Amino acid sequence: MKRRAFAAVTLVVALVLAMVVSGCTGHPVATSGPPTTPGPSPSTPATPGVTTAASSPLTSQSAGSLARPVSDQPASASSATATASSSTASSSTTPPGEQTAVPIPMQAQLASVHQLPRIEPPVNWNFDAVGQQYAVTVGRELFAPTAEYDHPSQEAVIVRRADNTVAFRYDPPTIDRYVDRVFFYRSYVVLLVAAVGAGDLDVPPPVWAIRIDPRTGTQRNLTQDLGATVTGFPSDITVTGRQVVAATPNATSKGMQPRECFTSIDIVTGQHRRVGCSPEGTVVSFVDPVPGGVSYLVSPLGQDLSACRHRFVIDVSTGLNIELDDGHNCRVWDGTVLAGWAIWSSPTAKDNAAVFLERSTVYARGPEGKIYQLGVSQSSHMFVCGSDVYFVTQAPSVKKKTSHKKLDSIFDTLTALQRWRPGSPVVETVYLIDGYDQRFFAAPSCTDNIVTVGYYGATDRGQRTYLQTDWFPARA
Repeated sequence: MKRRAFAAVTLVVALVLAMVVSGCTGHPVATSGPPTTPGPSPSTPATPGVTTAASSPLTSQSAGSLARPVSDQPASASSATATASSSTASSSTTPPGEQTAVPIPMQAQLASVHQLPRIEPPVNWNFDAVGQQYAVTVGRELFAPTAEYDHPSQEAVIVRRADNTVAFRYDPPTIDRYVDRVFFYRSYVVLLVAAVGAGDLDVPPPVWAIRIDPRTGTQRNLTQDLGATVTGFPSDITVTGRQVVAATPNATSKGMQPRECFTSIDIVTGQHRRVGCSPEGTVVSFVDPVPGGVSYLVSPLGQDLSACRHRFVIDVSTGLNIELDDGHNCRVWDGTVLAGWAIWSSPTAKDNAAVFLERSTVYARGPEGKIYQLGVSQSSHMFVCGSDVYFVTQAPSVKKKTSHKKLDSIFDTLTALQRWRPGSPVVETVYLIDGYDQRFFAAPSCTDNIVTVGYYGATDRGQRTYLQTDWFPARA
């Protein structure tokens, strides 16, 4: 599971979030050049799980805000890595367009959240996921960690939300397996199960997609029929709508350099097919769901993530594969497409020097080509839910100047979940956690058109004492 550290944001963000906590809610801030392209109509509901050419993210409308498509044909040796290795100079300067990005202000619009009820004592729980019919809690240790495997195997408890009763318990069969993420599709629950590598990172451990039908108590390993084991980091596999999508190494043909290809697996039928590949000479990481497809990060083969990076988006129904940025930005991290807009995050050159990036500036480019700045985000915390893109930001706590004793730095922060609907003149703050209250933000997620978010209770030493999970429906 991805573990991300949090970092402070700019003074502007801090002041805005301070206003949120102090009660300045519901009033928009004066705008300085909002987008002129309207967002999706509120009366047009999203259709989760439907992947058709008409609803794909890379139709002609959205492709206009993206960059060049990726060829699936062999490239010459001299140009094989050109896509993933733009000039080194571009990685140390602000890319064209971002220099003149129009900032979009923030306002408080806190969501009305619901608390997930507990049917068992929340001991050692790691995370929750909430869907329309079921909720899943993951984290009770089944096997004690050993010298060989320091990650505990964990139980997943599926609860029927209608009557708050246990519908199914998934117990990993061996000590080296754990549930990394949870997704829902109609009446199915999909668990992405990872194996802990036994100290050998050169041999990636396997990853499985386990489909569970709580109505019948049956489960199916969707990845077992692929003909090749899905290996890699858990972030190399995800679920988008009705499809499980996994990035796997591709056997290269003559004249081609190594690359990775994507396989989609139908959650209902179990049928699978290849939908496309990354550019030659690249390594794929951080595969994330977008409407109708997935986005993925690429870096040159043999280099770490501090090298030149680009984001691509691939349509799982048509195989259309398009670069998200303009080819000049070697620092892209997160990225998605929504309602004809391309949205991505890019750290500064200083932050980009770190392999595990903590802070990035969020940008959006509309169909007309103009670029807007949405604020500062924690890297790897961007996702689409309903008709909005969400990201996490952080600022200094406004309570730390009181008479209370000074606590560790993790308690001196105010963490916020923000969202933006393409075309909106403001970025909304919808959820807040103040570390000074000894509450530690839990990573948010979206599945089944529901946003799951919450916090850990923590001691002065930062040790978790309980998990509080809140949820709210995404906007259509």
